[in-house]
Amino acid sequence: MKWPDALASSERLNPGARILRQLIEALLSEGLLIPLRHLVGTRWQILEFDIGATRYSCRARVGGFGRIRLEPGSLRAVPAPTEGTGAAQQWQQILATVAPALELGRLQHELQQTLMLCQWNQRFLGVQRPRRTCSYSTLESALDEGHPYHPCFKARSGFSLSDHRNFGPECGQTFSLVWVAVRRDHLRQTLPRAEAEFWQRELGEEHWFRLRAGFNRLGLDWAEHAVLPVHPWQWQKLSDGPLAAAVDHGVHYLGCFGDRFRATQSLRTLFNVSRPDASAVKLPMDLINTSSPRTLAPHSVVTAPALSVWLKRITAADAFFASQARLVILAEYAGMIFQPEPDSALRHLDGHLGALWRENPESFLLPGERATPLNAVMATESDGRPFINDWIHNHGLQRWLDQFLHCAVLPVWHLLAAHGIALEAHAQNMVLFHRDGWPTAVALRDFHESVEYVDDFLARPDECPDFGAIDPVYRNAAADRFFRMSSVEALRELVMDSLFVFNLAELANLLDSSYGLPEDTFWRVVRKLLDDYARRGYATSHRLARIGHEANTVRSEALFARKLMPDEGRELHHIVPNALVTRERPAETSARVKHLHPTPGRPEHALRQ
Repeated sequence: MKWPDALASSERLNPGARILRQLIEALLSEGLLIPLRHLVGTRWQILEFDIGATRYSCRARVGGFGRIRLEPGSLRAVPAPTEGTGAAQQWQQILATVAPALELGRLQHELQQTLMLCQWNQRFLGVQRPRRTCSYSTLESALDEGHPYHPCFKARSGFSLSDHRNFGPECGQTFSLVWVAVRRDHLRQTLPRAEAEFWQRELGEEHWFRLRAGFNRLGLDWAEHAVLPVHPWQWQKLSDGPLAAAVDHGVHYLGCFGDRFRATQSLRTLFNVSRPDASAVKLPMDLINTSSPRTLAPHSVVTAPALSVWLKRITAADAFFASQARLVILAEYAGMIFQPEPDSALRHLDGHLGALWRENPESFLLPGERATPLNAVMATESDGRPFINDWIHNHGLQRWLDQFLHCAVLPVWHLLAAHGIALEAHAQNMVLFHRDGWPTAVALRDFHESVEYVDDFLARPDECPDFGAIDPVYRNAAADRFFRMSSVEALRELVMDSLFVFNLAELANLLDSSYGLPEDTFWRVVRKLLDDYARRGYATSHRLARIGHEANTVRSEALFARKLMPDEGRELHHIVPNALVTRERPAETSARVKHLHPTPGRPEHALRQ
């Protein structure tokens, strides 16, 4: 059996080649780069395209949902680049032909930053040992591959190499949080219990005592001030940057102490190393990673606990999630955000200071189970073999795949089809529970900005939280701006994009490359799973028809086009062939993807990795 070398060897040793490949794949998939001859079928073919005066050729194929895949190492240019020309010079040439002038410098910087951090990892961290036996918490930091589609997969704009060494997840450094006191009228918080009890439970008696001692030392009154954790990188940036004056006048430094934390793969979510069974803490960071700012929207922080309660209540009341497809909701049970008055001198700190607490998936494991971040399932290890190779060997490919899809797809699909709730189920938002690699359940997380519904598609609209009562920003807000959408099509797009197009498509590609399972076969298995779900009547045929997942083509978010054409309040889409639809003549499936469609007001979704 021939193992793929895309990440395990050649592209790990040459990250510039990976960046270039993903850039070209994204441009081709989204129709921003037009090949001289469109691909047909699903097998490897020669693809040619022109960029300026250079003609490129490569081996490529069409994956599910029109995802164009380039064979690593197959890209050739005519005329050949001069000696010493690297991937960076090639992507600069490509960007110069497709990127607007105003965005060109920013994009080149983000790609260069991605390359620089990858090269630093290669030089100073070396080749990782296979991660198959790593614990859940170790994997959350060790999974350093980044976004498998977006070329700016490790941009971390705002991070220096020193920052990367100290706070990058793959570097594994631990650190304590900075603690500050702020005026209560500048802080909004939603806690599951009385404030003092909350802090005692989260911090323990020793660190709770240190916080109170800090208040006493500064002469602060608990009745007038409250406490807030800050990421040490964020505190340094705020203290030394343009917001320094605002910090001096509204935030009191209590010290840097307490439990030690380590960054997870999402960067701003931190794992408690001192107490591994404790909750994760999500803190805002004033940087851009992949394509998304990593601050916290104030309205999303204060509504997060209500969203979690809603989802937990729904799943607990539906026997499907207990008897058919077990689902664990990792609640964001507490949130706080620094939010001064709009006309205050401190208004620039809006979204820069806050925190969310999220349940630990390992606290929900049954005897014999282990937790693994779902994106590990798509990973290739340093020995050239997939992370899941032993699982496939022990359980059999088809048997394991059937069970995995049952556990990973059905809970998300049932929430949409039976309850009318769409979740952003990309791989970083999912945790697989398993026994020796045999899937048993999934846990879902990160809801505060990525839940969608349509009023008349909710099965029980009376249970939906009154978001306007929690934060006035939701009152009279237009549909498609926050959680409430104007059409069921938006729900379908969120679920199919996050779960299929940019998530399970990576597994389909891995199984094709490593085990010879054709992608068409993979998607037929998914379609059969959804057909069986429909036949068993878990959701009515009318509701399933409204989702529209059986259309020949579907809208998908154009992730890189959104990067090229940033416009607040607009999301770009393109039309892709629906991999769930079985075609009589699959050889004529075309890679051609045309038309970008702006959707005013809709928030970004699949970029938040």
